[in-house]
Amino acid sequence: MKIEQAKKTEEGEIQHLILEEYFEPAGIEGGTNNRPDLQNIIEFYHSKNGNFWVMKNEEDEIIGTIGTHEMMYKKQPVGILRRFCIAEKYRDCGLGLSLLKNVENFCKEKKWGYLMLGIDVRTKRVKKLYIR
Repeated sequence: MKIEQAKKTEEGEIQHLILEEYFEPAGIEGGTNNRPDLQNIIEFYHSKNGNFWVMKNEEDEIIGTIGTHEMMYKKQPVGILRRFCIAEKYRDCGLGLSLLKNVENFCKEKKWGYLMLGIDVRTKRVKKLYIR
C-alpha cells in the first residue's frame, strides 16, 4: 500500500469511494451537492492551507482517503480532519492508522496546535471508531 497526495485527475474516483463507502451505507443523501470539499477536492484543501491524500493498493486503485485543512479556533490555527475513508474490504487491518499518521506529520509541519475531527456522526461505525 502507498500513500500519496491526491491528484486532480483522481477526484472522480475519490468521490466515488467516499459516496459508496461512507455516505450510502449511512443513508446520507445528496452526493457531492452542498459539499464544496468534494466538488473540487484539490482546490478546496490547498486553498485552506491543507492537503488531501489517497491510499492505493498494489493495482493502483484508491482504497482510502483523508484530508485536513486549517481553521482558526480560539485564535489558534488548528487542523480539521475530514473525509477519512477506507474501502470496506481493507478495514480493520491498520491501514487507517497509516493515513492518520500521515496527517499527524503534516499537522506537526504546519505547527498546528491540535487536530479536530470533522465527521458526520450519523454513522454508527464512525462513532465506534472515534470513541475507542
